[in-house]
Amino acid sequence: MENSAFPIVAARCEHLRWKGMFVDPSNDTPDEESVLWCFCTQLGQGPDGKPVDRAECSPARTCYAPL
Repeated sequence: MENSAFPIVAARCEHLRWKGMFVDPSNDTPDEESVLWCFCTQLGQGPDGKPVDRAECSPARTCYAPL
């Protein structure tokens, strides 16, 4: 069941990273418990200073790069 407070963004940013993607190659979508970081900054915020999040890392941001 999908949690409506944590929407899935179909167009995921290429820079979005989470631990599960390195542990299980078939894990192509972070879940709501995943700790996320930006590949560009290696932090929980992107180059634009905004937080890294599945919903926030979208085409609306200047640092967004489509997969």
